[in-house]
Amino acid sequence: MNRRNISRILAGMFLFATVLGTAFAFTTHVDTQAASYAKKITVKLADGQDATAEIQKALDEAEKAGTKKKQALVSIPAGTYYISRTLNIGSNTCLSLDKKTVIRKNPKPKDPILYMLRSKPGNKGGYSDTAKITITGGTWDAGFIPYNDKSGGSLFFFAHTNNLKITGVTLCNNFGTHLIEMGGVKKCTIKNCTLYGFKAPDEDTDKEAIQLDICHSDSILPAGGPFDDTPCTDITVTGCEIYDYPRAIGTHMMVDRIYHDKISVTKNNFHDISAAAVYGYNYTNVTIKNNTMTNVGSGVQIKTDSDVKKTKLDRNSGVKAMSVSKGKFNIKIVDNTITLLKKEEAGGGYGVFIYGSTENPMKGITISGNEFLCNAAGIYLRYVNDASILNNVIDRHVGAIAVDKTSFTEDAVKFLSCNGAVVDSNRISTIHEEKYENGIAMRDGCKDATLLNNTINGTTKSGIALFGQSSVIKAENIFINNAGMYGINIDNSAFNLTGGTVNGAKEYGIMVDSAGKLVINDYEISSCGKRGINVKDNGSFEAVNVKIRDCTEKCLDIAQNCKAVITDCEISDGGKYGIDIDKDSLVVITGSTFSGNKEKGINIRNSVYADVQNCRILNNSGKGVDIGSESTVTLKDCTINGSGAKGVDIGSGSTVKLDTCTLSENTGRAVDIAEKTSVEIFSCIIEKTRTDAVNVDGSGATVTVTACQIFDNDGEGMHLKNGRIDISGNVIKNNCIKETDGNAVKIFSGITGSFTDNTLSNPNSKNEIKVDGATLSPAIPTTKTGKVAGTADIGGNKFE
Repeated sequence: MNRRNISRILAGMFLFATVLGTAFAFTTHVDTQAASYAKKITVKLADGQDATAEIQKALDEAEKAGTKKKQALVSIPAGTYYISRTLNIGSNTCLSLDKKTVIRKNPKPKDPILYMLRSKPGNKGGYSDTAKITITGGTWDAGFIPYNDKSGGSLFFFAHTNNLKITGVTLCNNFGTHLIEMGGVKKCTIKNCTLYGFKAPDEDTDKEAIQLDICHSDSILPAGGPFDDTPCTDITVTGCEIYDYPRAIGTHMMVDRIYHDKISVTKNNFHDISAAAVYGYNYTNVTIKNNTMTNVGSGVQIKTDSDVKKTKLDRNSGVKAMSVSKGKFNIKIVDNTITLLKKEEAGGGYGVFIYGSTENPMKGITISGNEFLCNAAGIYLRYVNDASILNNVIDRHVGAIAVDKTSFTEDAVKFLSCNGAVVDSNRISTIHEEKYENGIAMRDGCKDATLLNNTINGTTKSGIALFGQSSVIKAENIFINNAGMYGINIDNSAFNLTGGTVNGAKEYGIMVDSAGKLVINDYEISSCGKRGINVKDNGSFEAVNVKIRDCTEKCLDIAQNCKAVITDCEISDGGKYGIDIDKDSLVVITGSTFSGNKEKGINIRNSVYADVQNCRILNNSGKGVDIGSESTVTLKDCTINGSGAKGVDIGSGSTVKLDTCTLSENTGRAVDIAEKTSVEIFSCIIEKTRTDAVNVDGSGATVTVTACQIFDNDGEGMHLKNGRIDISGNVIKNNCIKETDGNAVKIFSGITGSFTDNTLSNPNSKNEIKVDGATLSPAIPTTKTGKVAGTADIGGNKFE
């Protein structure tokens, strides 16, 4: 059994049975509601005959008999009949065909036959030419007869009509136009119908099975005058099957600021549609719900104010523009299943595409609860404000178009020039090998978006990408896995993120590029191929309670001229650095932990201002804190423990203050100070260093060490070689644990300054203080053993 016969059987399952007339007993499909008609007319026909005259006569009779309260009924019995010219149906008429009735076009008509059935022409315009028309049952078959001056055209045509019902009808096999064409129709229901079969005169012909048009001109709506720009309103298409057509429902032209209104498309089955299931211009108050769209080029495309030539037409003279209240088009696309055609067959189609304009952006768009399997973009909005994208599932075909072959189709959810979008509880997944370029992308200055509870798995580039001064004012519970480049890419844009994870990004967990801005809270980034967060030149970054771990290179990279505030974060297990801060950046780090990084916990490059407070820099394989030249750094209330190299390494020309810090069990020197620096070490604990605790080896350095406890270090407590020092009020005990021939404090000839009021007790040292030609005030003997407890030295130093 072929598909066409199957479709007819399925259509027949929706039909009601009744007995009408006295000459024939057959099944009809009228919702009779106790069957009250002004008149019942049964057309007596022979199978296979040309029935044009008989049917038209019955329709004319019904028009005369019908009233506003009661239609007249015309019944066509089972059989196959031909028509050789267009049938005209008037007001207050119900045309009922048996489910086995087939009406076909005569392939050799004597008179022109453009339409098989149309509403009777009038001249009132608006919605007033015909009213209260019902067509039920049967099959209308145009037989693919080519369009010419005698044949072709839509099967059904209605213009300036009010109250139209088409139920349980099969319409098929059109050449080059539509199955149902409506212009200026109000209150129409098309229910439980089957529509299929299209042949095109050329490759560029994309027509709609159901066409909603405007009474604008003879070229747009042939024989649809008067041309007063009347649109369609209150149109319902439900329970229908439409297939083998370029488009199922829609409009391919628009008239400037004239809108089709109250369009409902529900519970339909659209399949094998080469272009779009629903394709409309200037639609308002639209509901597209609970439809199945399978093997379609695009699911839903709705546009307004198109600038494409030959698409947007000027209003006719004297016609006033319509308005959309506050720009709210009120379009709801809900609970549909949309599966696009594969590969190049689809021409780069979309699951849903909504397109407004700069002058007239669309509002009131809701896309919710849909399931998409696409070759290209799942949802694409352009010039749309305040859209709601909720609870959708978006995936990509096996064999989808390669990213480099598409244009504006690379993102699962794509926004261009859209403001105020809410994207909530969507799942973008890649169960197949072909992946979207970006999961959610905002381009061309999308402002003030909100992203909530979204999960994005597997993209070739980014899970979320912002470009062109876009902004996300609130993002919560965002989960991104296995992005091909970046979990989140913020390019010259702003992003405010709270809650969720980025895991397994091949390059960076988050990229903040080209003066971008990121505010991030309560988030976790892990297992990135290169960096956890990379803030490029001139970027801005604020982080609270963020965990970054297991990144191959740097967990956190702050480039030149950036501003960053980092609070209560955990930065661990970086392949190189926990954090790397580059030239001319200003960084404040508070309450954070940098641990287990393979080279350095904190790497501060040249000319950086950094304020690091109450932080823990623990068990990093290289240096704990490395401060480059010409930087200004404060370390306050910090713990720097277990570094595989130096605890704090201070480069030339820097100004550094260590205030109330603890430096413990560092393999290299706890504090190593280079030339031309200005360093203040106050109230610090420096202990258990595997070599010398404090080293000053730079001409031009100025170093103050005050009120510190320096004890239990394997090497010397202080190794002072070059520079100016002021060492006072410190307790220096039990140093030189593994250097019994060493000195607790060694001061070389390159040192000037003072060493006063310190307490020393270092039993393992050869000397408590060894001075080798230094210029100190007051002067200290060249070698001071100080082995007698309670002995006071010059300058108030005490030996215990």
